[in-house]
Amino acid sequence: MLKEERQKQILSMLKAKGQVLIEDLCKIFNVSTMTIRRDLDELENLGQLVRSHGGALLPNNDILIEIPFFLRLDRNKDKKIQIGAAAAGLLTNGQKIFIGSGSTTHYMVQKIDNSKKLLVVTDALNVAMELSNRSSISLLMAGGDIGTNTLSATGVFAENMLRQFRFERSFIGVTGIDSEGQLYVGSVAQLANYQTVMNNSEHIIILADSDKICHKDFISIGTLSDRCTLITDKAAHQSAVNTYKSLCAQVVLV
Repeated sequence: MLKEERQKQILSMLKAKGQVLIEDLCKIFNVSTMTIRRDLDELENLGQLVRSHGGALLPNNDILIEIPFFLRLDRNKDKKIQIGAAAAGLLTNGQKIFIGSGSTTHYMVQKIDNSKKLLVVTDALNVAMELSNRSSISLLMAGGDIGTNTLSATGVFAENMLRQFRFERSFIGVTGIDSEGQLYVGSVAQLANYQTVMNNSEHIIILADSDKICHKDFISIGTLSDRCTLITDKAAHQSAVNTYKSLCAQVVLV
């Protein structure tokens, strides 16, 4: 089979299923892993698909839909792991906290061991799954519509549940923080959750790698203030960091 025909069939399968796996494609076309990887790389360069771990999926052409969670996990992974570890290090025994959805908060919860008694509320499936085996952590999961790209529960049920709580600390990820300290997210569905949690928290810890600094997104959820701590990496723009500090926000560089 010619390469062009094989790639055409790969795209047809991708459109039908939404995702393809390298292992399956090798069996279907009876070719090597390297051949399929080259096909996927070429198709990605043409904007026909997005490479994922072990395969590919359709590109995200809807500006209101967030990039799938499992794709975001690998972006700036080392920085996110460091930021997540620093956030976990802020926890103290007996705290009642909220942990939101996101790739950086995912790495945070991986660093939370069983040494502290905590009450954790989350709207994220991956966070709940990770913490469900910690015997010292009391865990509450907000219910609602589950976003396939965010793994978070949203909608009126989730919002009403979150409105009942008052958090000592809330740990959230954002998709951007502009040069003036304005916080942004990209998901319309998650907006109510963010607003509710931020209104009901004594202190808000924002986890954002340096690629999100001096970056705007579609939806503004607030501005850095003395109620906020930003944890980012040392590649963050220094001028922006100085501005954030002038807003009385704490800034932790890892």
